[in-house]
Amino acid sequence: RGTMLVVELADEKLTVHVGTLADGGYRSTLAPLLGSSVFAAAAASRSGKKGQESSDAFVLGLGAALGAAIAHYGSVVCEWTFDKHTDTVTKRTAPFWRSFVSSPPQRVCSCSQLVPQNVLEGAPVDDSASGLIFKSASGLSSGKTLGDLLLLLSGSKQVPIARNVLGGQAFLLADFLKFDFLKVSNTELSPAETKLCRMMYDTVDANRDGVLEEYELRQIELVMPDEFSVLGQQSPMIRCAGKTSTDAMNHHAQDLPMRWTMRTGTLTDHIMSLDSNGDGVVQYEEFERWVKLRKVYSLNSQKSTLAALLQKWIDGLTLSA
Repeated sequence: RGTMLVVELADEKLTVHVGTLADGGYRSTLAPLLGSSVFAAAAASRSGKKGQESSDAFVLGLGAALGAAIAHYGSVVCEWTFDKHTDTVTKRTAPFWRSFVSSPPQRVCSCSQLVPQNVLEGAPVDDSASGLIFKSASGLSSGKTLGDLLLLLSGSKQVPIARNVLGGQAFLLADFLKFDFLKVSNTELSPAETKLCRMMYDTVDANRDGVLEEYELRQIELVMPDEFSVLGQQSPMIRCAGKTSTDAMNHHAQDLPMRWTMRTGTLTDHIMSLDSNGDGVVQYEEFERWVKLRKVYSLNSQKSTLAALLQKWIDGLTLSA
């Protein structure tokens, strides 16, 4: 699993925690417990021994210092916040004993800076470009792929975000930066579009449990009209080639070939962008939000209306059943 945990996802704000102990409750328990164990082991090694007070004090002091260092540095987590309302990307760090609120955020760049305009699939990245870099030896074709996520600033400065990030998490960040989800949320569907959207959702919900799971989304990908592709088709990222996933984090990253890509993954690979509340399934409101996204983006360049596309999709599912 990756080392990046989404802690807030809203229309205009995305906050993630990064660190080996970021997920679960381990940030406040595991590292301090390990540090205490080191001190306890040092104390136990000196118990019952007479006449070695100076040696005892040294070992206990060393154990306490080592334990405190493990508790502090082992629990440090970095918080990244991407705020489109203020157009800022900030980061701050804190160990288990200090809240993020008490740690002043450092501005890294602007959100808009990370969304290049008019880039072409497979085009080389020029010296002045900025954007998201995903580095993996196995490419960027799956949401399950593990790789390293970085920011490229003005073509030369590379800022690491996290190692061993799931491709789906990288897609989430790229989608968040690219699309105006506030505009999407404020978009209304017509009565006919709403009826077809509901019909589409009920058709896909094969087990009638009221939510869409990943395997159900996979089924609809097979008959999804090409015109419906938005996620994974319009979110520019930079793919960085290399033999190992750690290459992008070291000084050789500057020499690795980088190219733009917008054809990244399938609908299920972008499930984190669909699943806005992070519960692992897609509710009707989240499905409707995706349909609205398709209404806002690219329909002007297509002859088909949204209602016609939904009907085409429903017909495809009916024929494949």
